[in-house]
Amino acid sequence: MFDFRSFRFSQTTLNSYAFCPRQFQLRYITQLHWPAEKNSPQLTIERLAREGTLFHRLAEQYFLGISPELIEHQIDPLIDTSVYRYWKNFLIFAKSKFESGNFNQQFKPEHSIFFRLAGFNLQSKVDLLHFNAMNKSIEIFDWKTTRIHPENDTLQTKIYLLALAEHTNQINYSEQDSFSIEYWFAESPKEIIKITKTREELKGWQAQITDQIKQITMDPNFFPVDDVSKCGRCPFRTYCQTGLQAATFNPDDDFENEIDGWFDNPEFSITSE
Repeated sequence: MFDFRSFRFSQTTLNSYAFCPRQFQLRYITQLHWPAEKNSPQLTIERLAREGTLFHRLAEQYFLGISPELIEHQIDPLIDTSVYRYWKNFLIFAKSKFESGNFNQQFKPEHSIFFRLAGFNLQSKVDLLHFNAMNKSIEIFDWKTTRIHPENDTLQTKIYLLALAEHTNQINYSEQDSFSIEYWFAESPKEIIKITKTREELKGWQAQITDQIKQITMDPNFFPVDDVSKCGRCPFRTYCQTGLQAATFNPDDDFENEIDGWFDNPEFSITSE
């Protein structure tokens, strides 16, 4: 019997179940390694994943106080042309947003927030936690290197803002009543999507996520998704004998959530508690 009480739910794990319950089972419960390419051509999506990872690493170093000149030396503009463009766009945005005279601020890049919901463990790793000491508030920033703009109610937005609300309680910022995430797009740097919710509004999302987690923990079968057109984008498809051919990669698809974790070491999301 799988111990979901020691499992760490996240945006990635919940997205996996929403994509296909069988994928969730094979990836997290059975803990199988993926045997097949996810999209074709594979090199394209691996390159995009690498570019996104590299850019996030550069942004993290910026908020750790490393000189932008030193950070830029890590980029070969002739090879990493997209990353170099992202970085230049980011510098303009960051200097305007964070270096405009407000010195009462603190930055925590690539920060993980751990919290409990209905007795289950959740984790949210955010690109940046921005503390504004002037009004004693915290905001999340998320860097996007894909073309897709998130909707108001994505799993990422829900998990991140729930995590932020819980974090304010953990660090005695409980007077903060509204919580925001700003999505910044490396390809269109002047366009920012800001989503803000109050504590009262977050109660609905909290109930939704709780229901999703309970659905997973009570699922006795983890049947494959009915829509077999999705199987071509699943690296576990050979276990189900469906979608044996990899899907053709479309840069306009929201591939960021789907590739999350696929190119790192296998992620089993088990707590050490």
